[in-house]
Amino acid sequence: MNEVAITRHAERRAHQCGAPPALIDTVLHHADIELLIGDRRIALRLSHEKVAQLRAELGAERAERVASIVLILTDGVLATVLRAIGKPSRRYLRRRR
Repeated sequence: MNEVAITRHAERRAHQCGAPPALIDTVLHHADIELLIGDRRIALRLSHEKVAQLRAELGAERAERVASIVLILTDGVLATVLRAIGKPSRRYLRRRR
């Protein structure tokens, strides 16, 4: 992961969700969904079509692991890592009070 700086928080979250640097690097290189989520933040993830394509290259198990990872970048720095659960953009947005 030499292309993107990573925060200490992102390192901890990656470890907590079982996303080693190799999987994060794969998401960074193959992500085809980019969601602007506000405050200069971008969510990166893979589409179902891209995951199907990667199954042939990486194998089914690794492709499925990569499919569930979402990377949140702020100004080009990896701010956090999380698992994709539910609708794509709902979880990433902060709640308004």
